[in-house]
Amino acid sequence: MRKLAMYHPFTRSDCGEIVVKNPSFPPQLLGKALIASDLYTSEDLALKKLSTSSYKNKRGHLGIVGGSKEYSGAPRLSARSAFASRAGLVTLFCEEEVYPIAASESPSVMVRVLREVKELASYDALLVGVGWGGGRSSLLERIFSLGKSIVLDADGIRAYAELLEKQKNIPHGPLILTPHLGELKHLTSVLYDEAPDDTPLSFFTMVQDVADRLNAVLVVKSSLVHI
Repeated sequence: MRKLAMYHPFTRSDCGEIVVKNPSFPPQLLGKALIASDLYTSEDLALKKLSTSSYKNKRGHLGIVGGSKEYSGAPRLSARSAFASRAGLVTLFCEEEVYPIAASESPSVMVRVLREVKELASYDALLVGVGWGGGRSSLLERIFSLGKSIVLDADGIRAYAELLEKQKNIPHGPLILTPHLGELKHLTSVLYDEAPDDTPLSFFTMVQDVADRLNAVLVVKSSLVHI
């Protein structure tokens, strides 16, 4: 039978392959379990082959907002990943000083200098924060005001934590947060007066609570990915 400790970031590697066997417990007891979880491998998540008639304008247009003089690589890697994930069109919005580097990355990626937030309103979804650097909380708040579907990563998560310190209820559209454990700590430090303890139950309870509080899907990246 699965135990929470088998899925904790710091103990998962000690458990080897997890094989679930029916313990023959009464279904009523299993249904009352506090937390249910499943383990998926890369094979479970493999994308289906694209149809030969698939057209790029029918597969969504992603806008990526990120990059800085210090971190120009992250948004370019994100653009590659977006195409690998089947996005039809990808536009990268960056600072003017990053533009020459970003524009030379791939002829498939459209690159723009972000002048006004309203330029992002026409995109199907946005990826925000990769390689952003600090001091972006005000810009993030304006991007949130568009109500777009957003994946918030890296420095975008740190900017969100800064906003949360100022006001606890920040309106936004559909939101996915993708923190690693360090970025998750930034969020929990402003959401909780005391840090959660290190037990597996506390960890998974905290992950669910953060997602509920922020009205977001939380994708925690460690040796495993916890959703």
